[in-house]
Formats: sequence, structure tokens, C-alpha cells
Amino acid sequence: MDDSMFVGDSTACSRRSFLKGVGATAGFTLLAGAGLGATGCAPQEDGANLAETGHTVVTPQGTYEVYETDMLVCGCGYAGMSAAANAAKSGLNVTVVEKGPFGSGGVAGMNFDFLTTWIYDPNFYQFDSQIGPVLNQEVNLAARRYAEERNEANPACSGQGQQLDLEVLNKGQMFPERNEDGSYHIFSDIEAAKIYMVEGSFPRHETDRLTMSPWLTIADQTMLTDLIVKDGVCQGAMGIHLPTGSFRVFRAKATVMATGGTCWINGWNTVAPQSGSVPDNTSDLEMAAFRHGAPIVDAEWADYDLITVYPTGISCGYPAGLGADSMSVGYIKDRNGDLFLVDEDDPLKYQKSRSLFLQTVGQCIADGRGSDAGGVYVDYSTDEARSHIRYFYRRNIDLFRDTFGIDPTSDLIECGLEMIEHQGSILTDEKAMSREFAGLFCARGGGMTGAAGSPGVSHNYLYGNYSAHCAAEYAKTAELGELDFSLIDAERERLEAIRTNADGGDLRPVTIRRAIQNAAGSAMGIIRTTEALEAARDELARIRKEDLPRQAVGSPSLAYNMEWKEAIENYNLLTIAELSVLASLTREESRGSYLRPEFPGPSDDWACSLAISGSEGAYETAKVELPTVDWESIDWSTVA
Repeated sequence: MDDSMFVGDSTACSRRSFLKGVGATAGFTLLAGAGLGATGCAPQEDGANLAETGHTVVTPQGTYEVYETDMLVCGCGYAGMSAAANAAKSGLNVTVVEKGPFGSGGVAGMNFDFLTTWIYDPNFYQFDSQIGPVLNQEVNLAARRYAEERNEANPACSGQGQQLDLEVLNKGQMFPERNEDGSYHIFSDIEAAKIYMVEGSFPRHETDRLTMSPWLTIADQTMLTDLIVKDGVCQGAMGIHLPTGSFRVFRAKATVMATGGTCWINGWNTVAPQSGSVPDNTSDLEMAAFRHGAPIVDAEWADYDLITVYPTGISCGYPAGLGADSMSVGYIKDRNGDLFLVDEDDPLKYQKSRSLFLQTVGQCIADGRGSDAGGVYVDYSTDEARSHIRYFYRRNIDLFRDTFGIDPTSDLIECGLEMIEHQGSILTDEKAMSREFAGLFCARGGGMTGAAGSPGVSHNYLYGNYSAHCAAEYAKTAELGELDFSLIDAERERLEAIRTNADGGDLRPVTIRRAIQNAAGSAMGIIRTTEALEAARDELARIRKEDLPRQAVGSPSLAYNMEWKEAIENYNLLTIAELSVLASLTREESRGSYLRPEFPGPSDDWACSLAISGSEGAYETAKVELPTVDWESIDWSTVA
């Protein structure tokens, strides 16, 4: 192993810095006897010992790299970055595992402008908190000086504005867009009025800051494929280091899942994506928990935005497209050129409810008033309209005009509905911990939004902070369980069978991936007819029965075998697609972001969440009541 493999061949975080602290929480007992041997990794030149470099464990199935940590954060998107930063102030050793190259995977790799959510705790990012001096001491002091000077000049900027200065700069972010007086443009999510947000920051800066923290260690390009669960306790996770094919085991007191929504079930059905998500988001750990018996809730919920759909060859999703959301209702038109989202009696009608906004757009398209490509139109021809669109759309106006000959200042922009967020998470308690497995926490809401539908990406900072807060509290008194390598060997055997395809097959993973996406994508938009859902259900069942057994990886290689990765993901993607379609069929109403034409309007019978359990197409559904979190009563300092 060389020093660069842990951080995408970057020198920003060496093998030494990755391993620092991961074995420091407890000694690991190497397997011995019964023909099993175990050796430690070769010591580093600077004298690193086994406690710092992890352990090599050999079983009859093969060799494993074993690492130990107090808290394991799986994924480093919005919620994962927030979870890792919050956990850093707890005094625990925290290991972050990222499927892609660190800083280039998930939402950080997309690096688009996004919303930074104000966290309730007024002291969370103060200089005297651990996270301040650890992550960004110099810029924190600069932020405090700036805030004090600005507040003296403009008292209206005190309070929230000062809090946001500290938070954004502590995360290594740029200053967001400003009001004319220089203050932040703060706006609230009207459906959750006590969550305030600012716009214009970029997540890549935040991942750069995370690499500088001595509390955090990073393992990237590592695909986690299974949770280690025994006697009702989650002991960590295992998976594959993609560049080498090495099997890695992460032993942890607390595990936080922050692996992102599975929008890729609505993926590449034409030459352009229908998802603002990335291909790595394939519900790997959620489906691992499901295989272990954890019900999945809220699989039907998704969120959508209007993104460029024509010409299809230049449709690129969030970062390089043009689009609109509920903040742009005054500029969205149907095929007749009529503004259909304007209500003079209630100007905020479609902004107060994103669900109403999306359902109305869907109804417009269903009524035949949409574009030929199944979208609607956005009119950016006026200065006023362009001043109200999101920054990452506005920056692309010149790109479209100069590169593609499309002038958004005069031409209507045809936009379709793209899935940007998808739920389908484990069932949790009010502490964001799995109800089935102690020590397993979910940073994606864990079903806590319930019948309200999917949380937006703007809430993920809050959920990330909360799940890490609860996980740290749990880890303070938890102990590392003794690993049962028979469980780990069983998962390895499953993965090896997928790679070598001992039974033979003639369908490559990409063919099956496209079949799953075509089946689910035809039904999982905003308009979900019973006919389309039933057709998707039947086609997904056929794929499971006929196609999946024929899946064959072209090469048995271990190193950089991306087809092996894709083949493993297909099992997860197929299951979450089945659960999503089934949940949509079962919930006979229109609620949240989708419209069931046969069941218009919400039903009191469904003012709950829907949980699905079972395996391999034999699923059972049940209505469940979910806990309510009293956000304002949380004492964020309890684990610091």
C-alpha cells in the first residue's frame, strides 16, 4: 500500500494521517488457532505501531484490513460533512468513509451552489467550542472581528447574521450572496419556519477543511457493502477498497449512515440524466440494513426541481443547467405562454408549500399543457426574473448563449422535472438510532419527516448534526464488540460470487442498470398512475427473476474493477426501486411531491409513514408512527 491510496492519490491526507487514531480506542485481538494466522501491517518509517496502522487479519476466506474507531461516518455529502464536523468537537476518534475520491465524490464533487442551514445552537460555532480552533481558528477570529465591525455599523445585522458569519466561515466556505446593505440574504424554509438558510456556498471548501482536523481520519474510494450486525448491535461496516480490491473492516462503537438519496432509480433514461444525484448513491447501506431485517420507511418520497430538458444533448442537471424551483413561480409558463403558478389573492401560495408547487406543475403536464418533451417553460427574459433565480442557474446564462446559441434572456427555456432527493431510510427512534440495531444512526432524517414527505437538501445539515450528536452521546458509554468473522466471511463470499459469477451469465451490469432505471423512471416521477406503477412493479420483478441471475462481470480483476462495483450496486438499486414502487402503489393518496391521479388529495388514513420489510420481492407493508424531535430543547453541548 502506498501513502496516497487513501485520498484519491492526493497528498492532502496521507496514509499516515488516515490511520492516525483509528486503532487508538482499544486493542484488537488477532485471530489465532484453528489454522488462522494474523500479521500486522508493515510499520511506517516514522515508527508507527500496530495501534496506529490497523491490523491485517487472515481467515480461511482471505485477508482483511481491520480498523477501529469510536464513530464511523459513512458518506461525506451534505449530511456526512455536517456529521463529521459535529463529531469532531466530541473528543472522539472519527473515521469518515467515502465511496468516491474524497472531495470529488457525492455532492462535494458536484460542487454546486447550495443552501447552508442555520443550526439552532447559538454557541455551536463560537471560538470557544472545540470545532472552532480545531478546524479554522484564524478565519474564525476574522469572522468575529468582521461581525463585530459590521454590527456596529448596522445593528440590524446582529443576531442571526453574526451566527451565520461564524458558521459559514468555520466550514471553510465563501461568503454567500448579500443584500444591498452587505448583510446576508437570509430566508426561511416556510414549511419549517425555524430553519433559516443562506445561499451561495460550495461544499468542496468544507471537505478541504475536514482533512485538516486532527480529530478526523479519512478512508476514501471505499465502497461499504454491509453492516456488521450481531445480537441486535451494529459493530461497524465492511466493504471494498476500490483501487486495490482489498477487503476492509471498520469496527466502531457508533455508526452514522449518511450515504445520500437514491435518485439514480430515476437516472439516465435518455441521453440526459433525470436525477440531480450521482451514480454512487445506490442505497448500499440502507439495503444492507434491510437484508439484516431493518424495515425501510418513506421509500415513496422524493423531491424534484425543474431542470433543462431540451435540447437533450446539453441537459446536465444542477451544475451546468438552467432551471427553476418554487422561488421562481412568477416566471414559469405552460405551452400556451400562460403563468399558471401565480395567485393574486395569495402571492406566496406556491412558495409556502413545495408540495403544492410540484403537484401543480405535474397536473399542468398531465393536462396536456406541458412541452412536447414533458416539461414546462421558464421565462428569464427580464432583469427581475434573472435576479430571482438561484446563483448556480444564473451563472450558466452566458454559457448557454456563448456555447450553445441559446439565449435565456430572450428564449424560453424548456425544463423537465428532475429527481433531486429520494428517501428510503431505516426506521429510527427520536435519537436518530435504528429501532432494530443499537449503535446504528441515520443522518438522512431516518423517517422522522413522516407523512410530510422527503426532507429537502437544505435540511441535511441539521439531520447530519443531530445524528452525529446522538451517536457521540451513545459512543461515550459504548464498547467495541468482538468481531465475528463468520459474518464478515459470509459477506465476502457474496461479493466474490458477484465478481466471479461462478454460475455464468451473459448480461453486463450496465444493461441491467438501464433496465432498472427505465422501469422505475417510467413510474417514479411526480405523476404516478396506478397503471404505470403496476407495470414498473411487474418489470422489476421480471428483472429480479430473469436478468439478475444472468449478470456477468467482464473481468475477475480486483483492482479498479468498476463493473464489479456496478454489479454489487445493481442488487441494491433493484431492491430500493421495488420498495419505492410498492410504497407508491400502497399509499392511495396524493401527498408530498407526487400526484396519484386516481387518488387526488391527501387522506387522513395515510397521515403516517409506511414501513416495508421482507426480502427478494417478498415484501410486507405496515403503517408506523414516527417520533417527533423537539429541536429547540436539544442541548448540543452534552457530549462536548
